Amino acid sequence: MKIGYMWRRNDARVVMFATATPVANSITDAYVMQRYLRPDLLEAAGISVFDTRAATFDQVVNQIELGTEGGDSFWMKSQFAKFHNVLNVRVQACIVWG
Repeated sequence: MKIGYMWRRNDARVVMFATATPVANSITDAYVMQRYLRPDLLEAAGISVFDTRAATFDQVVNQIELGTEGGDSFWMKSQFAKFHNVLNVRVQACIVWG
């Protein structure tokens, strides 16, 4: 909320994020970081909602994984594992993170 106020008031370069955590932890981390730093890019691309962004660039894949108990314990796990329009995502990331 405060960042949005500063953004509207100053129009650009109002905040700098410094973190030791890699953005590569998850797709949602990258989206949240971009939403804080450059929400205007998300709106211009029509992906200001995470579900829209995920539908545009990501595909959920269901996979069988071995359970933590080992042996015959398996379960289905759904995760983002295939990606589309990767070049567009990289271009946006370069604009946001330099």
